[in-house]
Parts: sequence; C-alpha cells; structure tokens
Amino acid sequence: MTRYFIEAADVLFFKDGREIAPGSEYTAASIFPPNPGTVYGALRSSLLALQETSDFSKDDFGISGTDTAKYAGQKNSKGDLVIKNFLLARRDENKISPLFRLPLDVLNRKKPDYSRGEKDEIHMISIRTGSSVGIKSNMPLAHLQMPWIVHEEGSFFEHTPSFINEKHFYDYLKGEIGTSDDENSLASELLGDNDSSTEPFVKEPRIGIGISSETQTVEEGKLFTTPFIRLQKDIGFWIELNLEDKQLPDRTKLRLGGDGKIAMLNAISENPETDFDLELKKKVQQASILKLVLTTPAVLKNGWIPDGIDLKTGE
Repeated sequence: MTRYFIEAADVLFFKDGREIAPGSEYTAASIFPPNPGTVYGALRSSLLALQETSDFSKDDFGISGTDTAKYAGQKNSKGDLVIKNFLLARRDENKISPLFRLPLDVLNRKKPDYSRGEKDEIHMISIRTGSSVGIKSNMPLAHLQMPWIVHEEGSFFEHTPSFINEKHFYDYLKGEIGTSDDENSLASELLGDNDSSTEPFVKEPRIGIGISSETQTVEEGKLFTTPFIRLQKDIGFWIELNLEDKQLPDRTKLRLGGDGKIAMLNAISENPETDFDLELKKKVQQASILKLVLTTPAVLKNGWIPDGIDLKTGE
C-alpha cells in the first residue's frame, strides 16, 4: 500500500450531480471534500498518461500486458486500483496528519441560558443498552433505535460541522472528549474561538458568464456563480492506494476538479502503528460494545448496513 499527500496548486471545484437550470442568475453546487470516485478518475488518467505506449484510439488503450493495464483497466475491463483511504490532511513540521469530520453525535449546547446556570458545553451521545443492538435509528430495521441525548426542557443541542485532528478523533473513539478546562481536549477545541484562518479551506465564489459558441459574445441570462474552494496553506488530501510507488512516482501531477486544476502527488513514507492505535485497541478489548465510524462515503452491498450484519437479527 502506498500513501500520498495531494497538494493543489490552485482553487478547486467539484460539482455535485444536480443539473444547473439556466436563468438570469444561478449558482453551481459544489461538494467538498470530493467523493473518492472523483479522485479515482484523476488517478486513473494519470496512470494512463505515464504509460509511454498509451494510445486512446485502441480498445486496449495500447497498454495490454502492462502493469498499468492491471491497475487502470482498459475500455472494456475494470482495473484493480483501489482507494483504501481518502481524507483531508495537514502538513506540519515535516509530518502529514489526516483530518477527520467531526462525527454527527458530538453536540454543543445552543444559546445557553447563563441566568439558569447553563454553560457552553459539549456532549457526546452515548449508545443506550437495552436493545439487541444498542443503536436507535429511523432506518427500516425494526430492531434499531436512536440514541438521543437526554437534557432538561428548554435546552437545545446542535451539531456544528468542523474538522478535527487525529488526536481528537482518537479521543472521540475512546469516548474521552474532555472539558473546556483542558486545553488539549476535543471539548476545548470545539468551544474555543475558531478563527476562519484555522479552517482547512475557504469558499471563494466567482462570477462567470456564458459565451455563445457562434457569436463569441455574452449570452443573455447566462450569469452564474461558481463556488471554488481554496485550501489553506499546508492543507491537502491524504490518500492510500493499493499500488507500488513505481506506478505513481513521487511528484506525479494530477488534473483535479471541474476545470482540471493542477495538483501534485507527494509520496508519504510508511507510518508505523501509532500510540493512538495501541490505546484504541486496549479500549476495544475492554469494551462490551463498540461504535463503527465511517470516515468516507459508504455504499455497501446492503445499502447503509455493513457487510456481515444479519439483516433480520442485527447480529
């Protein structure tokens, strides 16, 4: 397995699947971080471009019998290229660390009433026991239930989308979000004063116009806005592939997004098992139940239900 840090050289745009309806003004919808499949296409194109014998006029792309054909595939066959992991990441002091979306079951108190003794606080929803699975949901399986947090009447909690570092993500997995008094805790991070400059990316909308292919003049009613994404300094993508590094060498160039912006693949040296992994393994061994957290989009054989779970019993 090979790890890379993808560093973009310009703003990026990843459009969603919705059609843009013409009008006097409209905005294209953007997805960020992009789906792994979008990056998969860029990687496959790069593999083909690096193969000297590539010829797109041929059914086998001119790569039959090569390692490139094995991974990138041909016109009528899929390749073996697999994305094992895909996350945002930050480079810091010659170390590249993944960033994780804050899980949806971490909530903060909304507009606390200080006169009633309420305070700014973070809650992590606990999985209730009492059912065969211990989970509650509005999904169709009758045995699942939703683990709502219990709080006093008149108080409200909400999820604030954000990204957290590797340490805080492992703290979350261990159920140790801490308090606002601990400067190194997840709770302190979420309740602190978040400066926009610390966010991994910023939205950078740009106004465009439609040009007639016949007259090369502006088309009436074709004013539109494109929400580009600009990654902050030292922010990129962490990706793990089932490749040998000779297939995609260090400093390989990619074309990413709707406008084919240039990005660079930087090889990451193998990371040994971290202290975070060891601590989490000990925690799992001591636990009677565990929580499965999906860090990338999941399209499984049974829909949202992971393979290996019986559809009738939930076991």
